Amino acid sequence: MDKNEQQQAQEALAAEKAAAEKAPNGRTLREAYDELEREFNVRERCFPKWITEGRISRSDAKDRLERHAAGMFFLQKLLDGSVPF
Repeated sequence: MDKNEQQQAQEALAAEKAAAEKAPNGRTLREAYDELEREFNVRERCFPKWITEGRISRSDAKDRLERHAAGMFFLQKLLDGSVPF
């Protein structure tokens, strides 16, 4: 096994361990991701109505969804063991 393969194996093991570990409140990384995904779907449904009602601007809604999606992207990378940073 070369050095690169060893590092990939170590990263995968660390990600697996992190996914299985629980936060102080007893929640796992997978549960955190699932909640972010659920909330993202709620926002996608609610934001158009809120924009129409003037509760949120179109640009703010777009920015919030983009930041939320970025958080989900990075958390998924942690779960996959392919941390991009």
